[in-house]
Amino acid sequence: MQMAANAATGKERLEGSGSHKPFTGAVSVITSPSIDAISSFSSESLGDDAEVIADTKSAQTAGDFQISIGNPEKHVNVMETFVSFQITTKVLDPQARPDLIESEYKVRRRYNDFLWLRSRLVSENPTHIIPPLPEKHNLKEQLDRYSREFIHQRIFLLQKFILRLADHPTLSFNKYFIVFLTAKPATFIQCRRHEESILSRLSSSMHNLVLSHSPRSPEFQAVSDYISNLGEKLHAIEKIAHRIHLVRKQYVKEEKELPLALNAWASAEQELSHMLHCVLDAIEKCNAAHKHLLTSFVPQFLLPLHEYTLYVDAVKEALIRRDHLQVEHERMVQDLEKKRLAKAHVEAGQGDSAMLFSAFFNRGTSDTDALRDERLEKLDNSIQDLQKSIGEKGDRTAIGDADFCADLERWHSVKDQDLKTILSDHANRHVLMYEEVG
Repeated sequence: MQMAANAATGKERLEGSGSHKPFTGAVSVITSPSIDAISSFSSESLGDDAEVIADTKSAQTAGDFQISIGNPEKHVNVMETFVSFQITTKVLDPQARPDLIESEYKVRRRYNDFLWLRSRLVSENPTHIIPPLPEKHNLKEQLDRYSREFIHQRIFLLQKFILRLADHPTLSFNKYFIVFLTAKPATFIQCRRHEESILSRLSSSMHNLVLSHSPRSPEFQAVSDYISNLGEKLHAIEKIAHRIHLVRKQYVKEEKELPLALNAWASAEQELSHMLHCVLDAIEKCNAAHKHLLTSFVPQFLLPLHEYTLYVDAVKEALIRRDHLQVEHERMVQDLEKKRLAKAHVEAGQGDSAMLFSAFFNRGTSDTDALRDERLEKLDNSIQDLQKSIGEKGDRTAIGDADFCADLERWHSVKDQDLKTILSDHANRHVLMYEEVG
């Protein structure tokens, strides 16, 4: 991929390093070919990326939608450089989605727009499990963030994110999700600017909340333990598989040097020629089988597995947000107990002596009974308000627990099938390789 404009500026600001501006469609220099142009390269030149391209070019169905993400374009302007992606959405059942006027939408979004969408979904649905986004940086640090391989790996994970949202019974109807899929640039920018200040305030208040609550119930503690163990196992599998992949790449590279040596040997010793050529055929067969494994490793194993390690983190985040609701509810209950205790002390004539003494001088009267009655009235009002708030917060907590458990059950169902497919297909590819070379 050519980057002539980069050399001219020499001072690119990486996406996400500064501002989080939405894609506006404003004038910029497009220096990268479309996905169709990229996919016209041979599979050999694309290496591990070949099957990722084949997968991202096709639309996939989820819920009421058929969605595809592709046609990446690199934009270079004075302030920043970024890549945008075209999202094509087809509404499969217009009658089931009266909130959507047209049957097909095409919009262009950048990575920061995806971040904004997820932030809004988290803010509005704190106890739902919001699917993960790919990290800002690549799986393999040596990859150029504007290379074909990196871009198509990102497309794969972004499409996973959108498809999981589209398949969710609640999130697929969220107004921000619909705006993200359908809004034209001007409308989308207006929506983002209106909401970002609110989101920043909510985020800061959430960060300031300290988790100092009683232990989780056994049900949620068991979920936390399971998720932590699963995350460790998936991370270990991913790490080991990646090391094996690197070794296999080096093996295939060195294997290519053997034919020259064997051909020279066969020419020098004719009596061994037939045997050496049989060895050469076997080596070439092994090399072709290993190359096929290398080609399928990233799109069919590493990326899907990595997405699940990110998904485990998303479940952890949802559990922590659920804990935040519990913290708020417990603090209200503690405040209520303090108010009730203060009321009991005032009724017994044991509390608020400093307040009564101050009031005595301010009013110039010794009518402590009236002051006590006034204090009791304030405490009664505070207790009633707290009881009402505790009831509302308790309802929210109960609904949040139900939402989290429903999402967790749905996640377990999909996760079990997905991981089974990922691991069994990976094993089957190795079995087929050994059968081919056997």
